[in-house]
Amino acid sequence: MKLSNLKITLLRNTPFILTKDDNPKHFYLPDATFDLNTAMKFCGQVGGICYNENGLLASFGESDEVTERRINRTTHDEHQSIFEHINIGMHLEDSSKMLNMVLNNEGQYATSERSLRYTTISPESCNLSEKEIELYQKWYGIFYDLILAEYPNLVRTKKNGEKSYTEIETKAQENARYMCSVFINTSMVYTVPLAQLNRIVSWMKDYMNQTNMDDFAKRLSQDFEMFIKECERLNLLDERLQSNRKHRKLHIFGECLDELPQQFGESNSITYLGTPVLFAQYERHRRGRYCLERKPHSGCFIPPLIVSHPDLVEMFKDDFESIRDKFPMAELYTIHETGCVDDYVLKMEERDCSHVQLETFKNTVETAEKIYQTLEKENHPKAKLLKPFIGHRRCQTGNYECPNPCGWKEGIDGTRKV
Repeated sequence: MKLSNLKITLLRNTPFILTKDDNPKHFYLPDATFDLNTAMKFCGQVGGICYNENGLLASFGESDEVTERRINRTTHDEHQSIFEHINIGMHLEDSSKMLNMVLNNEGQYATSERSLRYTTISPESCNLSEKEIELYQKWYGIFYDLILAEYPNLVRTKKNGEKSYTEIETKAQENARYMCSVFINTSMVYTVPLAQLNRIVSWMKDYMNQTNMDDFAKRLSQDFEMFIKECERLNLLDERLQSNRKHRKLHIFGECLDELPQQFGESNSITYLGTPVLFAQYERHRRGRYCLERKPHSGCFIPPLIVSHPDLVEMFKDDFESIRDKFPMAELYTIHETGCVDDYVLKMEERDCSHVQLETFKNTVETAEKIYQTLEKENHPKAKLLKPFIGHRRCQTGNYECPNPCGWKEGIDGTRKV
């Protein structure tokens, strides 16, 4: 598998941008770099409002020496919230899925990412090996045929009378991608505060400096190196913002997760097995805190659609093993989730739906039942928040109006296998 040829381009939503293109209607600026010095000065002046009894305008009129001292003091002491007033808008081309997952786990960001549910994979558009492409296409065909045979009602009729197979194609693609590496190249628009970007780079550097890295860590470190080089090229990094006196690390990676106690109730601490597909969908909605742990010789996720076909199950496992060294997305990780019941209700309002990928849907509703049972047993007043979702989809709770009703019986009653 080839490395992704990562390239980052700044977008027009980035302030303090340096570009030859002065057309405000152009949002994509291939030649742009960042005016870091002016941006740091602006943040330093904004920080003066905390101390200046004459207000913000007085801070903007202070001497450069006063501003610079404040910048140095706040960055040294890691009182860096003033440097979060500036957001950097980036287009990441050919970024790996795993790199995107790392970035999307750090809380402060907005992101829009190419979906492998709705877009196809071809040899021309990705960095997968020939073997992975072969397996993806093979399983796309298998899943497509199985879905069409078992759920013909997913074939829709357009207003002009033509048949639409879009839903079958989508569900075939989302299952076939389990054979793709978690390092598959994709693209993402990512907006992040200047200070947070520098913190993440600092944590990436610490990750790259660890000893005894396995093949997964070595591969991810290559992506980190490319990301840091691109940020340097665009003049986005200031070493003063990368001090890490609190010894923080990338939040996505956990340790000894199997040893953590399970807790269901108003506050939840939950551990389960899941794929990167599941993890990426959960972290994007930020309804809880998530971390994962990859262990040697872990198993693989078996799509429920083929469970009743033993020959296909064995074939799926064999194909998974044949590309295990590529880190396919069918690989199971130990995932740990923490959060409160109020946020889990919001998660149900997003994920308790027939349109949601099945692995994600099943994990969401099964965990909700465990939380509800605990709250109900304790006669907890917040049990009533989850009760409408138990055994029902979000469209049946009375609290959600679906803009695109699926009309799919197996999806609504939760018996679907895809």
